[in-house]
Amino acid sequence: WYADYQDEMWRRFYSWCDSNNFLISRKCYQGYGYGRYTQYPLQEARRVFTTEALLNFARAFVDNKLTPEDDFSYNTFWELIIWGELSKYIDSSNAKRIYENPEYEDDAKQQIYNFFLRWNGDYREANYSRKQRKVSSVGNILYLPQNLSCVDVRDSNYKLIASYSISSLRYGTLTDSGNRIAIKRQGIFLFKWDKDYQIWEETRFVEAGEAGIAMVFPESTVMAYSFRNCELLLQYPRIKLYRITEKTAPDFCYTERKTCYLEGGLKVGRNLYLEGGAPFLIREKAEQVRIDTEPMGSMEERLNLNYLKEGTHTIIIPGRKSIKFELVEPKVDNIEWNSKFAQWLIDKRDALWQSSRDGAGVSGMDFSSICKVKSANEYDSSPSRQWAECFINESITSQNAAIKTLKNILDYEIL
Repeated sequence: WYADYQDEMWRRFYSWCDSNNFLISRKCYQGYGYGRYTQYPLQEARRVFTTEALLNFARAFVDNKLTPEDDFSYNTFWELIIWGELSKYIDSSNAKRIYENPEYEDDAKQQIYNFFLRWNGDYREANYSRKQRKVSSVGNILYLPQNLSCVDVRDSNYKLIASYSISSLRYGTLTDSGNRIAIKRQGIFLFKWDKDYQIWEETRFVEAGEAGIAMVFPESTVMAYSFRNCELLLQYPRIKLYRITEKTAPDFCYTERKTCYLEGGLKVGRNLYLEGGAPFLIREKAEQVRIDTEPMGSMEERLNLNYLKEGTHTIIIPGRKSIKFELVEPKVDNIEWNSKFAQWLIDKRDALWQSSRDGAGVSGMDFSSICKVKSANEYDSSPSRQWAECFINESITSQNAAIKTLKNILDYEIL
């Protein structure tokens, strides 16, 4: 059986590896004569790190403050992990032979990066110990409002843990163990703009082509001078806030732009969305992806994921970290009719919404009356006007996350 089917078995194995972020460095092809059947495992074994060796290298991830949730490109990864310093994480002759062979360097780097893509936080302790440990969850992250007046600490469900005024903020207060914040750089925090929710969210890197904010504590970092060319937004005794761009910021602030990502949707937590309010999958490049192991036949640039059911879903992207998110069922209280409930009448002349008991039941708003007066700029109009416009005007666009999701639902006739 092995002689009859080995070539086909290895061909399918190569194909599976290509689709699941596993590197086959030197593929073998059907041959004849002596060594035909042993060429496959021997060829791979010469230059493949064992799981134990990769878990040792994972200690380098931990030492460089990486987490399983981090997602960046091959080039950015090797800017953070210094190849020449990995020798101190090697404790086997096989790993040493691969690491020290210049011919194997590209393959070895790709293996370590691919391991990082699927890394779950496990790593081996130092000093030749075989005991494994696991990186704790990321914990809480920081958010800045548009007016930059304070910094909020929120958990994975967006629950507010603490809020601090920027003007009196100390680095030690922010990094207190009770806040459970992952320190990515000593004395420096970077923020990216969340266009769906109109807020600044903490990040390890800002993506190429986008502006960001750097929160710098000069007394706690030697890198404060690196931001001298950036626009200073706010300055207080112990903290400075800068607007950063690719041209003005130090190199360690930026990474390559992702070409496959989620956008929109009704978020109720980090990577958590309401069922029926799923995000869109944006593909700026025509690349094949898998959703929950199923290949996507469609190559649309903007793919609606509202067909997915409640539960955890994984988007597998060749050569990049998989995107994981969860859809949860909305919890709606079904309130029975009560005689004290009333309609709402809209009096536009007196700018008044007034309850009325003239009718039976809750009739809701008269959307057409809201939409009679058009705003010159959609961003100047109130959310209630934009909400009403969704039912009246099919061509409306909005940056408000709830409005965009409602429009998405109406377009697909889910309601």
